[in-house]
Amino acid sequence: MDDKKKYKIVASDLDGTLLNTDQKISAENLAAIKEMCRLGVQLVPTTGRALCEMPEALLASDDVRYYITSNGTAVWDKEQEKMILTHYIPEDTVAFITETVKPYASYWLVHEGGVNHYDRALHTPAYLDKCNVGQAFRNIVETMAKGIDGMDAFLKASKAIEMICIFFEDHRALEACKRTFIESGKLRAVQSDEYNIEIFMSSAGKGNALAAFAKMLGVDTSEVIAVGDSDNDKTLLASAGLSLAMENAADDLKAIADKTICNNNEHSAKYILENFLK
Repeated sequence: MDDKKKYKIVASDLDGTLLNTDQKISAENLAAIKEMCRLGVQLVPTTGRALCEMPEALLASDDVRYYITSNGTAVWDKEQEKMILTHYIPEDTVAFITETVKPYASYWLVHEGGVNHYDRALHTPAYLDKCNVGQAFRNIVETMAKGIDGMDAFLKASKAIEMICIFFEDHRALEACKRTFIESGKLRAVQSDEYNIEIFMSSAGKGNALAAFAKMLGVDTSEVIAVGDSDNDKTLLASAGLSLAMENAADDLKAIADKTICNNNEHSAKYILENFLK
């Protein structure tokens, strides 16, 4: 079979990959996604973002049906209007995370039911600076997330927490907590930013979600392309027949990818369409 005609799924990370540095999806990428759909190839956004943080252009597109969100902890089917795969964090594990982080200054973003939640009391410029929350994350939170009053009470009441993203004051605290979470054997802890860790169940992750999703659709992993740029994309690339790293990706991701492609301002979907699908 011709390599350029065998693929059925393109699983694409968003920030730093499908989206440009302004966190927008280009007209060129939208046109490429439409052409992929015509060819029988599904572009599946695969992201650490919650469903509510998906770019409107992708949610509104008739050419995109499925969305792998919150680092693979939830997969949304737009046609059925429901999550078709979920890996929620149990209440006792949420408590374990809370106790582990308690000694350190931190800023939390909690994905639950497709919505990203933040504590209004801590969402101040001074505290965001203290916990090293970058402007890209601030933009997403301030335009797409939901403010709540009291994170502790929210965590105790919820039974559908997908993922917890935590920003830290310093690397020492981040590394100590990350090590504890990983050594527990129950959790994965990956980074999408220098000062954050994204925590979710070890049964989840972009790679496991992609594999389960492809199996659900009857698609072999050899028929899947995956593309990304950061630490939380490692399992995604490992689960695909063809793995692609962005030019702007971390070096360790490039090292495990089959190929390195363009940067995220050069229309990655268009590049994939022209070089691997047509």
